[in-house]
Amino acid sequence: MPDNVNSQVTDALTQVQTATMDPSVVIMEGKGKAFQSISQSMAIAVQDAVDYMRNVSTMSATAQGVAMAKFLETKNPLYLTQAMKDAQTMAANAAQSFALIGSNAKEVLGKFDPLS
Repeated sequence: MPDNVNSQVTDALTQVQTATMDPSVVIMEGKGKAFQSISQSMAIAVQDAVDYMRNVSTMSATAQGVAMAKFLETKNPLYLTQAMKDAQTMAANAAQSFALIGSNAKEVLGKFDPLS
């Protein structure tokens, strides 16, 4: 095995080491990974809120359908007033929750400065 190593090889290795192990590079990469992680977490939170809103919307529509069927069966106006109102309120609350989660996710990401 030769004792001499081409100076271009050692120079290339030194440059790679400097480029990848310099403390400022390591810190910047860490901040970038943290930002990616936070972004993914916020995206998952918004996706979960969409799923919740979709599920509540399905339950609300089902409840409204049942309320209408019960009204047609019994002629009791409470099925049209209270039951329908409750089902619509449930859907509206889910939409408000979605908007709040989306707004909060935007705020969290907006406050994170990966360059600082």
